[in-house]
Amino acid sequence: MLSAQTADEYEYTVKKKKVSTRKKNRAAVKKAIKQLKEGGAVIYIVKDRKLKSGAMKEKGLEEKAVRLETERMNKQKIIVQGIAKNFTFCPVYFMFQSDLDKLIKGEMAGNFLDTTLQKKPSIAFSHSYFLLLDYGDVYDEPGKVYCDTCKSDLTGRTSLKTDCFVFKNKYLSQLTKPFPYFITCHYPAKEISVKMRTLSKRLSVFYNKAAE
Repeated sequence: MLSAQTADEYEYTVKKKKVSTRKKNRAAVKKAIKQLKEGGAVIYIVKDRKLKSGAMKEKGLEEKAVRLETERMNKQKIIVQGIAKNFTFCPVYFMFQSDLDKLIKGEMAGNFLDTTLQKKPSIAFSHSYFLLLDYGDVYDEPGKVYCDTCKSDLTGRTSLKTDCFVFKNKYLSQLTKPFPYFITCHYPAKEISVKMRTLSKRLSVFYNKAAE
């Protein structure tokens, strides 16, 4: 059994470690918001779900696969156009989910989309820093410190929220508090304009605080 003094020392060490982790993360996300605003960009991941469509076609469900692809892309166009018009914090680009492997390798040229979801080789990308904007779940990752080059540990994660736009690094590791790293949006095609304006405002507020 620990003595009173040893227990106090242990508690102090644990608290100090927690504070250090929190301070380290705060510094990391402050740096992230500054880089994003001052020369960075956001890349929104357009969910084309080619694997699912391909599997359906292999099963002979060609007509159904094409119909679902068309419906999905029509919704994605609405979302993309809403983001392009209403996300004003920094430049925003668009890329298919199926091209993320190329992005990780640095093969960006020729893979960006216009707001009609057509690839445009003429779209140039000269930003040294970027974050991905994904749509899906927000996970609980206690004790995590944001890292530009780290991957998330997918084991044992708990989903806190669904139907959210979430900021992540290029390895799909989500940011953490105090960065305003997500916004809930249950019906993106209908709510996209309002949600993107709100998200831009939150980012601006955090940037102004980080710059103080």
